[in-house]
Amino acid sequence: MLKQKIVLNYALNITLQFLQIFGSILVARIAGATVLGTVAFGTAYVSTFIFIADLGLGTAHIKLVSATKDEKLLADYIKTFLVIKLVTLGLFLLLFSSVYGVQKYIFGYQYESRTHEIVIWVILASMVIQHLIDFHRVTFAGKIEVAKKEVVSFLRGFFSQVIRIAVVLMGFGAVAIAIGKLAASILVVPISFYLFRTYQIGTFRRDLVKKYLTISVPVIIIGFSMKLFSQLDKVLLQFMADSATVGYYTAGYKFAGFIQLLGVAIGTTLMPDFSRLFAEGKTKEVAEKIFKYERLAYVFLMPLALIFAIQSKFVVITLLGNEFAPSIPIMQISTLSLFFFIVTSPYGNVIMGYGNFKLPAKLIIVSLVVFILAVFLFVSPKMLNLLGTGMALSNLVSYFVLGLLYFLFSRKYCKELTAKNIAVYLPIGLLFFFAGLAVYYQYFDKFVLNFVFPFIFLAVYFSALYFLRMIDKRDFELLAEVSNIKKLFSYARNELRN
Repeated sequence: MLKQKIVLNYALNITLQFLQIFGSILVARIAGATVLGTVAFGTAYVSTFIFIADLGLGTAHIKLVSATKDEKLLADYIKTFLVIKLVTLGLFLLLFSSVYGVQKYIFGYQYESRTHEIVIWVILASMVIQHLIDFHRVTFAGKIEVAKKEVVSFLRGFFSQVIRIAVVLMGFGAVAIAIGKLAASILVVPISFYLFRTYQIGTFRRDLVKKYLTISVPVIIIGFSMKLFSQLDKVLLQFMADSATVGYYTAGYKFAGFIQLLGVAIGTTLMPDFSRLFAEGKTKEVAEKIFKYERLAYVFLMPLALIFAIQSKFVVITLLGNEFAPSIPIMQISTLSLFFFIVTSPYGNVIMGYGNFKLPAKLIIVSLVVFILAVFLFVSPKMLNLLGTGMALSNLVSYFVLGLLYFLFSRKYCKELTAKNIAVYLPIGLLFFFAGLAVYYQYFDKFVLNFVFPFIFLAVYFSALYFLRMIDKRDFELLAEVSNIKKLFSYARNELRN
C-alpha cells in the first residue's frame, strides 16, 4: 500500500504541476515576464518568513502521531499542536510586520512598484489561512493518510490555477493573480474540516509541549534552511537584477519542478513509515525499500528527466516564445539537480525516521553555506554575473553536497545501505545526457524531429541497460505494481470514505 500512497501523492502533484505550467505559459505570453516575476517575488518574500509559523512543529507532530496507537493520546496531541500552532502563527505575523515596517519606514527601501507591495500582503493573507488549518494536513501525514492530505492541497492548487488563468485572460495582472490564491485558500477550508471530521480534539497538555519542543528545535533549523533553499534564490535575483530576470528563472525552474514533486511525495510518506520500522528494529526493510525506489528512479524516471533536460530549448521556445530563451539553460540545470535531489532524499528520511533531527539540521546548514558561496561566485555582478543560470548552478552544487552528506551519515543508522545504485547508474545517466545533448543539437534540433528524439533516446537507453545487464524482469514487475490504477483508486476511495 505504501507504493500506492507515494504514487497517489506524486500523481496529484504532477497533475497540479502541469496545470501550473499551463497557467505560467499563459501569464508569460499574455501578461509578460514582469507579472510572472512580481508574483514569484511576492510569494518568495512572504515564504522566507513563513517558517516561523511552523518552527519544526509540523515534523514533530508527524513523528509523534506516527508512533502512537492510543486514540486519546492522539486527540491530546492534536489539541496541543493546535494551540502551539496559533502561537507560532502570531509570532510569524508580528515578525513579518516588523521586518516590513523597518525595511520600508526606517531604512526607506522602495519596492519596484506599489503592485509589489499589494501582492505581498494578499499572499500573506493566503498563507495565514493555509496555516490555520495546518493541523489537519500534518495529522493526515502522521497517519500516512495521503489521499486526505493531498486532496486538499490539490484542490487549493486547482482552484488557484483556474482563477489565475481566468484573470489573465480577462486582462488583469499580478494583484488579481494573488487574490486568486487567497480565494483558493478560502474555498478549501470547509473541505479540510470535512475530511478531518473523524478525528477528536482532546485536551491541551503542557507535558506534551516538551515532547514537541525536543523534536522541533533542530527541525526549526531544517525548516528555515529548506525554506531559504526554495525561496531565497528568487529573492536574491530580484535584489541583484530585476523582475524580468526572476521571471526567466521561475519559468525555467517551473518546467523542471515535476521532478522535485517526487521528492516531496517520498519525504512526506517515507519519514513516518521509516519511523515505524526503526521502532520495530526492521532496518533491513528500510534498506530494501530504498533500494527498490532507487531502481525505479534510475531505470524509468532518469531517462525521462534526461530527455526533458536535453530538449529544454524545444520546450521553452515552443511554449513561451523566443523572449524566454534565457530560461533554457536554467531548465536544463534545474532538471538535473532536482533529479539528484529526489534520488538522495530518502537518505535524509532515514536519519529523521530514526529520530535524529539535529544531524540533518547541521548537514543542511553546511549545504546552505555552500549555496550562498556558490551564489556569490555564479550570480554576483562582481564575479561571474550569470544571473538565472548562475542561480541554477548554485542549486546544483548545494543539492549535490547535501545528497552526498545524507548518504554518508544515513549508513550510521542503517548499515545495510549501499552506494551500488548511485555508483552504477549515475555515471550512465551523465554519459547519456552529454552524448544525447550533442546528438540532439547536431541532428534533431528541428520542430518535427523533436517528437522523434524521445523514442530513439529511450530505445537506445533501455537497449544499453539490457546489454549491460542493468535491467531485468523484476524492474518491469515493480513498475507494473506501482502503476496499477485499480489498486491506486481502491486505496484512495477507501481512505476518503472512512
